[in-house]
Amino acid sequence: MLAIAILFFETAARADDVENVSYVERGFVRILGAAFQLPRYLIQKTFNGPPILGTVDGVITGAFYTVSELTGGVFDIARGTIPYAKYLIFFV
Repeated sequence: MLAIAILFFETAARADDVENVSYVERGFVRILGAAFQLPRYLIQKTFNGPPILGTVDGVITGAFYTVSELTGGVFDIARGTIPYAKYLIFFV
């Protein structure tokens, strides 16, 4: 019975094309949105925090979220395109 289940049922570890395209799309959105993280946190922390410490906190927090969104976007794009690397030999 276990052999039949292994041979005939699809595994959940395999990603399909829709999921891969979704990863690439989310990666591009995260990279484009990363440019707005620094100004967003700078303005938000400056107006809602102490005068000088709020600005410094906004810069540090914004820089952190900018880098994390950018890195996450790159990894999402890589995760979505790696399954298609096997077809690269046909384009070289």
